[in-house]
Amino acid sequence: MSKIHFLIKKKRTGNPVEFAKKMDLSRSALLKDLSEMKELGFPIEYDKCRRTYRYNIDKINSDEDVEVPFEVLKKILGGKDRQETQDLIQRIFYEV
Repeated sequence: MSKIHFLIKKKRTGNPVEFAKKMDLSRSALLKDLSEMKELGFPIEYDKCRRTYRYNIDKINSDEDVEVPFEVLKKILGGKDRQETQDLIQRIFYEV
């Protein structure tokens, strides 16, 4: 999940086939992982113009709360100490 997050954040995924190759997964396995991340609250979408997956920043900044479970956030950030969830969301989606 960390590698998927990193590539999405950097907007370096490519199309689904290229992304699956980068992840050393089948296309269907990648799409399953992306679906699971979306279910967890990650605002992932595919940008057809740029041909890459990205986080929908509008959803992050809107009244719709992005609610990713703390345990998932902690795994992505490498086991950091507990912080406010909003601080973690800011770091995950905005920090370069």
